Amino acid sequence: MGVPAGLPSPRPALALLALGLAVRLALAGALAPTPEELATWAGDGSAAAHLAAAVGTTALGTTPLGLRVGGVVAAGLAPALLLAKARDPFRFVFGVLALPAAVWSGLLAGPASWVYAAGCALLGAALAERVWARVGLAGLGAALLVAGTAGAERSAGSWVWALAAGGVLALPATPWAAVAAVSGDRADRTCLGVGSVGVVAGAWIPGLAALGWTALLLGLCRAGGGFARGTWVASGVGLFLCTTLAAHSARPMVALEGDPTARLGIGADLGRGVQAWGLPAYTEDVETAALLRWYGGVDARVVPEGALVGAALYVRPWRGVPSTEIDARCPDRSGANVVSEYNPDGSALQRWQVYETGPCGGTP
Repeated sequence: MGVPAGLPSPRPALALLALGLAVRLALAGALAPTPEELATWAGDGSAAAHLAAAVGTTALGTTPLGLRVGGVVAAGLAPALLLAKARDPFRFVFGVLALPAAVWSGLLAGPASWVYAAGCALLGAALAERVWARVGLAGLGAALLVAGTAGAERSAGSWVWALAAGGVLALPATPWAAVAAVSGDRADRTCLGVGSVGVVAGAWIPGLAALGWTALLLGLCRAGGGFARGTWVASGVGLFLCTTLAAHSARPMVALEGDPTARLGIGADLGRGVQAWGLPAYTEDVETAALLRWYGGVDARVVPEGALVGAALYVRPWRGVPSTEIDARCPDRSGANVVSEYNPDGSALQRWQVYETGPCGGTP
């Protein structure tokens, strides 16, 4: 199929998108998983994310790449659905690959990558001119949205993250927004509307901040002149930030208080420590059970309502009280063995309590 006269070929943009996807897959395989990702793998959360993690780990083994591959591919290819409306497709793809929000929303296993992919499909449907394209993209977007959000918890995020995740793209996007608001171009006004709502709603729903910034970027890539130069500069700075964050995630360069990348790999020490006991384990939540299964290969499950049969361990996140949820059934349990993991600066990151139990009674 040819390219209309006056419009650049999408092939260089598609090649760049494929290169970006390859880099994301390499990064996804190199970074240790977070506890939230492992909870998704264990079945707690988004239906699409859990299914993708189950299929990926079956095909590629219980590896970070197997855990994440489905979401990375979905989010990595989703911008291709919008190329037809970008008058400068290469600039658009370069900008997407330099958006911290789009990179990180599509890297970790969870609902964010599926919400982002669904949003790209629905935005593509809203911008499409042909009926068959509108129907097809709308159907794809709706299916991804339902599967990506089914079972996922909504949690308040951060206004700072939602606004800052676009990096310096806000600098050229702000004057463009003023122009688009009074423009008679339906596509520009759609990009402005979706972008504004997405950036704000991203404080609550993972993946929407990335969609919002992508929509604003698409609008910018429909404009030329100073907007084009501003987009290139902003994307260059964004790419530097993404590269720095990726390097810091793989090998922390500075000690930061509350560093979110510190959650990568949490539970490895706990899993190996519990494995050394050689006993099955019970936990109070799916996340802890998933950590033990992933890192220690331990037969771990959430504590049942009935009897805890045989000698076992009870593992829970650290509590500042001596009592436990199983005291009524296991009066002869041991005292707490505390397992701790630490931030690079030496401060405590996470602690768990491990109790040894014998055969316990039934439901109190």
